[in-house]
Amino acid sequence: MSRFVSIWYQLARKGQMRLKSFTERLRILLKSHSTIGRNAMKLISKRIKTAMAVSATVTLALGVSVFAVPAQADNYKIGVSNSWAGNSWRETMVCAIKAEATLSGKVANVTVLSRNTDAAGQSADIRTLKTQGMDAIIVNSGDPAANNAAIKEATDAGIKVIAVDNAITAPDTTLVANDQVAYGRVGAAALAKAMNFKGNVLYMRGASGAGADTDRDTGFKAEMKKYKDIKITKEVFTNWDWATGGTLANQLLVPGKFQGVWTSGIDYNIVTAMT
Repeated sequence: MSRFVSIWYQLARKGQMRLKSFTERLRILLKSHSTIGRNAMKLISKRIKTAMAVSATVTLALGVSVFAVPAQADNYKIGVSNSWAGNSWRETMVCAIKAEATLSGKVANVTVLSRNTDAAGQSADIRTLKTQGMDAIIVNSGDPAANNAAIKEATDAGIKVIAVDNAITAPDTTLVANDQVAYGRVGAAALAKAMNFKGNVLYMRGASGAGADTDRDTGFKAEMKKYKDIKITKEVFTNWDWATGGTLANQLLVPGKFQGVWTSGIDYNIVTAMT
């Protein structure tokens, strides 16, 4: 199926594709964030590569992880609420948080609540972290507004709340993310060029309702409207799950039906289905 073109824009600022290993993914992610990159790259040595990978595996398998940092750290406690534990990007996110906490020398422990859950479940996790007396909570939310009540309880208690990746609408919070609209727009432009500006597209989105997916969709479709000879003939949600994405690709990629595929964050299973 060499006629198919797959464009995945997994790291908007760096444009990296088909990363070979967990450690390589972590290196590239950290290099794309200046402060984290400068500090956390110091940790990536032969001694800790395995430890960090094992830590991520345990975190995502059990759903709860408490990561103790060296004894010289101060007493700050950091909580992490992660609504989706289904792909390597989230593993990398959790590892980067732990790496930066260690290097800061100011964090006593990082408590990670990481599981596949709905808005009610994530709100419960945020409230659990509040009750445990976190000084700050990092949230990767599955919905821009559904956790606002729980987040407000945390901020009212004086806890700093930082949203990463997916934007939220709760007040008194901080967002750390790339420009998701540009992510979709630039990916669409690259795909259109690779298709010679004509043909049918299989559009494989992330998780319905997630802020990052909604913003990427805005950028993607706005760009695609510029090309009158390109049509989005099939749109599906993968939930950013590699197995789901691979199954859908194998079902849908019929020879001659599509000339382009756009996928958000689950690349290799899609490419495998084309070969």
